[in-house]
Amino acid sequence: MHKILQEKSIVGLLLVYFLLIGLGALKYPEGSRLFPTVISIPAVFLCGMLLYGSLRKKETAPHRERETETTGPEDKKRRAMAFLVAPVYFIAVGLIGYVAGTALLLFFVPWTLGYRNWHKLVLIIAGFLFFIWLLFEVFLLTPLPPGLLFGK
Repeated sequence: MHKILQEKSIVGLLLVYFLLIGLGALKYPEGSRLFPTVISIPAVFLCGMLLYGSLRKKETAPHRERETETTGPEDKKRRAMAFLVAPVYFIAVGLIGYVAGTALLLFFVPWTLGYRNWHKLVLIIAGFLFFIWLLFEVFLLTPLPPGLLFGK
């Protein structure tokens, strides 16, 4: 019960934090308020949804803590992924650019960890990358790194 209350408190604090960022951005000059507003609106929406869902959810079974035994082959694979993903992603973004490197990362990490619904995965990746491209290239007028292979 204590952990659930702690999670609700954290989500509530994040909701207030992002609300303050969004409201504080109204005082900024015209060109400076876009980024905080673009970040705060979806964050407030998501925090609100999480808080609303957690307040409506009725606990029917006692909360069980997950065992922390980490000796199986799946846990070794996950630890290896955690150590290898960041440097491989860093190199991939440098070589093939942000969009292609991120697409590969967002496809192969869930696939390696056992997620097999590749249709849904491709749609989520395409939507996410479109949002990032739209945010940086169109709204913020900041180019995404093209990489060495695709660079100009």
